[in-house]
Amino acid sequence: MNESHELHEDESAQNLTGLRAIIEEYDNEADECTIFPSDVPDDRETTTWISAKAESFVALDDRQ
Repeated sequence: MNESHELHEDESAQNLTGLRAIIEEYDNEADECTIFPSDVPDDRETTTWISAKAESFVALDDRQ
């Protein structure tokens, strides 16, 4: 299935922790946020990340 989606990086997640967040926006399913270290070696890239669907995450500003 070729589903349209948009990919963008959440710049608010780039802070002193060295983590990056990429948000994939899908047309027909929940958006997905993936968080990973910005300096991960290529051979560990697929094992050092965490992803969550839109129902599972909120904006940090909403919780402060």
